[in-house]
Amino acid sequence: MRITNMMMINNMMGNLNTHLNRMDKIDNQVSTGKRINRPSDDPVGTAQVLKFTSDISAHEQYKKNADEANSWLDATETAVSQLKDVLQRVRELTVRGASGTMAEDDKKAIQKEIVQLKDQMVAIGNTTFAGKYLFGGYKTTEKPFTIEETEVGSKIKYNGKFISPEGIVDGDTDSDKFKEFLTNENNKGINHGDMNDEIKIEIGTANFMKVNITGDDLIGQGFGGAFETLTKLEKVLNGEEDYKHGFVDMEYGTGNIAGINLGDSDTSKSITIQIDKDTFVFDFPKGAVTEADIQKAIDEHEFLKKKGIKVKVTGSDIEFTGNIKFSATVDGKSVYKTTPITLADLNNTLKDKTLSIDGMSITLPDSNPLTQGEIQGAIDAHDELKKKGIKVIIAAPNMTFEGDEEFTISTNIVGGTPPMTATQTIDSKNSLSSQMFSSLLIGERLEGALETSDTDTFELAVGGTTTSIPLPKNKKYELDTIAGRKELISDIQAEIDKSALKGTINVSFTDDFRLKFTGNKKDDTNTFDDIKISGAFVNQLGLSDGQASEKVAVKSAKLDTSSMLDDIDDNMANILSRLSELGAKTNRLELDKNRIDDNILNFTKLLSKAQDVDMAKAIMDMKMEENIYRAALSVGAKIIQPTLLDFLR
Repeated sequence: MRITNMMMINNMMGNLNTHLNRMDKIDNQVSTGKRINRPSDDPVGTAQVLKFTSDISAHEQYKKNADEANSWLDATETAVSQLKDVLQRVRELTVRGASGTMAEDDKKAIQKEIVQLKDQMVAIGNTTFAGKYLFGGYKTTEKPFTIEETEVGSKIKYNGKFISPEGIVDGDTDSDKFKEFLTNENNKGINHGDMNDEIKIEIGTANFMKVNITGDDLIGQGFGGAFETLTKLEKVLNGEEDYKHGFVDMEYGTGNIAGINLGDSDTSKSITIQIDKDTFVFDFPKGAVTEADIQKAIDEHEFLKKKGIKVKVTGSDIEFTGNIKFSATVDGKSVYKTTPITLADLNNTLKDKTLSIDGMSITLPDSNPLTQGEIQGAIDAHDELKKKGIKVIIAAPNMTFEGDEEFTISTNIVGGTPPMTATQTIDSKNSLSSQMFSSLLIGERLEGALETSDTDTFELAVGGTTTSIPLPKNKKYELDTIAGRKELISDIQAEIDKSALKGTINVSFTDDFRLKFTGNKKDDTNTFDDIKISGAFVNQLGLSDGQASEKVAVKSAKLDTSSMLDDIDDNMANILSRLSELGAKTNRLELDKNRIDDNILNFTKLLSKAQDVDMAKAIMDMKMEENIYRAALSVGAKIIQPTLLDFLR
């Protein structure tokens, strides 16, 4: 092979450029401190760099989130500690106010301080952090706690709803006015779901921390209960001896929506629930739909779950209930129907009846007269029409055709009927919810011990049917204990459930230890005195012989300072529990922050290994390339020295 000067020069220049490229790459690495400056430097390493960079960025954000969570918890702890101090002061004043020898001026002074402490409690409940209300749940921009003057006295609200509309009112309040207040749909008490907004902050991959104390936690005993206790103490210091307390069990319900065939496996179903301007649509494919299927779909929407939307299916009836006014629409399948054809008869004497669907000729039998079953059989003989669900429906004096898809039909079964196209219709049933109440049978407060003999029974009458309810023989119930009260209602409920009354009455204790019999909910078109209790033993249960249930019950009670101390102690225990919970979360957060810092350090090390250049090695490589380059230049200079000009000289 002949080697020319040009070939040698080209090779030399190519080699020199290769060395220069290597030197430039090493120079970039040394200058930037990074081994990878573009994806082509190391495609696999680039992927690792991107992953580690993303992980570090995510953990930096987790660290910021943890700092924010820590600040929120600190602010919450400060507010709850202040509430604890208020309750401690209330307890001190309650003990002083319980003294029968206290002068009137001293009582008035304590009463004034109690009023100020109530205002302080509301102010603590409206504590803000960084412009957000700590105890308002998701409504962080609106004051959660407000005091509203009503026709029955001052009532406290949380997020626009009364905490306890049934709570204490003055002893001289008109009972009918109180009942009217309680049945007003605008005065419905707040429910558990509306107070259970959890604010969670992500402090790690799929690691969330609830940082707020929900209204339910704060109000349950530590706030709402304390507020009412202060109101009681205020009344005692004002010389009042008793108060009134209301009882109502209200919700919203649609009543039975009849004629819904949820078990039809050939049809699709749709349910729409609307609350104010919010609409929720649940579509179910062909197949039977159960009550559990519908409830599961509803509960997957946190908003509907919080509003207590429930469904009950009984046969072909469906009923919805909830804690807020709503409407429910139940749609059957989307059906395509023809205009009804007026039917004279199905005389087929001439055997000339024809039927065509979507241009497909249907052979009708020669029978006379034709029947619905024979026409349907002729249609079902065509698989395409059967898949479309084409049905003939004869309901004198009309005949219609329907199907799952649009279709065109032509027939002379009834005179000279012109061709017609089926149009879409929806089989819908809509119902707007209305107020529904339970019949309530409520007794007086129970305390001490309740003992039964060998023959103690009482009678319950529901809707005119009387049932004898026996109690366990020779049994003692300690009604001042939670266990004793639970045992009593458990025994009574068990006997009711053994009788024909099963499912119609529920037995429980009220918050102030009264025995309560609750019937099924119904609307205002019904009567509410349908439950009656009788028998000699009912007096020991706090009820009177022949007492009937009510839509709303109002009971009177004596103001008792010792019970107020118990309430305050319960409230204090709840607050201390919240403080303990906050402390535990703060400790956990510190551990999480340490974990995040460790993860950031580990990912940074991994990123450095994948991306950073080894300086010592890079400098040695640079020196080597530099020497090679200089040697190449020296050798190359000797090769390119003899040129054409040299020969011409």
